[in-house]
Amino acid sequence: MNLIDKAILEWSYKTKKGYPDINSQEDIALFESIFGFKLLSENAFEKQITQQLINKFPETLGALSNDYRVGNKGKIDSNEFIQYIKDTFGSETEVRIVPPKQSPNRSRSFDAFLFKVDGKEVNINLAGGKKSDTTERQEKGVIDAINSVEGIKTVIGANGFKIENIVKADKVTSAYKYEPYADIQFIIKGKDDPFMISAKGTSSPTLAGGGLSGMTLFGDKVKKFIFDFYNDAYKHYKNIFDKNNEITYETDLYKTDIFPDVNREVPSELILEIMKGTPAMGGPVDAYYIGAMDVVPDIKNNTVTFDGDIIPVEKFAKDSKLFVHIRKRDGSYFFTDSTQTVNNLTVPRIFTKKPGSKSSQARLGSNSKPRNKVII
Repeated sequence: MNLIDKAILEWSYKTKKGYPDINSQEDIALFESIFGFKLLSENAFEKQITQQLINKFPETLGALSNDYRVGNKGKIDSNEFIQYIKDTFGSETEVRIVPPKQSPNRSRSFDAFLFKVDGKEVNINLAGGKKSDTTERQEKGVIDAINSVEGIKTVIGANGFKIENIVKADKVTSAYKYEPYADIQFIIKGKDDPFMISAKGTSSPTLAGGGLSGMTLFGDKVKKFIFDFYNDAYKHYKNIFDKNNEITYETDLYKTDIFPDVNREVPSELILEIMKGTPAMGGPVDAYYIGAMDVVPDIKNNTVTFDGDIIPVEKFAKDSKLFVHIRKRDGSYFFTDSTQTVNNLTVPRIFTKKPGSKSSQARLGSNSKPRNKVII
């Protein structure tokens, strides 16, 4: 019996099945503990996961030299890739995005997607696709289609909503320090104010808000709602903190799973105000365009008909639910009892980047669906 046979025999004796299973994480870990070196490459599990995704979506995804990277052949955006992950590993799979150059993302250029499969954390990158080809290609498609028609034009959404007397379409810019509320503006003949559109994809689009800085620019009722939500969220997390004695204010909570994101449904009477936005935020929005990232226009004479719906904001607000959520920013975070003041509204900070620091790691967002399952 040679050395390799002896090693396999010793390994086999200690496995549950009586023989080693290369697909069993427990058996692989057992081998490494016995012999003191890794049987598989460090990224072997990521390689298995990326290959499953590539096999399921071969027209859009491709293999790369790094085991933890997936090639973005179809130039899909983050929301579409998250949907691919859920379609492959289950609709309940929770996916977290970590930007480039932030731990534990190993890439300096592309987002990392973190999720769990069979209880084990996966950390992979979707590599390739410029922003103009991904997140902005939808609005670019709309603008280019309209401006390709000379003279005054009419735009019709797939749902039949019509906008007439359009001179041209432009990308929206704003003095607001964050990305503007609206993405596209139509210059209308005879009107001083443009018709403002927020363009969204079809996969659970993120809606409105502008974070804590944006929400605190609204009226008193919205600010009171946000104030109550932050204080109740702090109490919720403080209760978890107090019940776990092993956690202190110096404990990095990044690898814990006991501080899930929290949500609260926005009262129906506040939804329209939040969805419209304000001029300071790059609004107000007149309508939402909901469609695929790749825009397919039908152009006849001076009429451009799109394959996405154009929904007046009043109707969209009336027919939609809106949830706000607090999630942790990417990277390390630590619980804190300190507060922060944004636009004269003082709320709990909840999480910081470092113990005792003033940098908030709790981020306010809004969506048509709750983020995770905790609603307070």
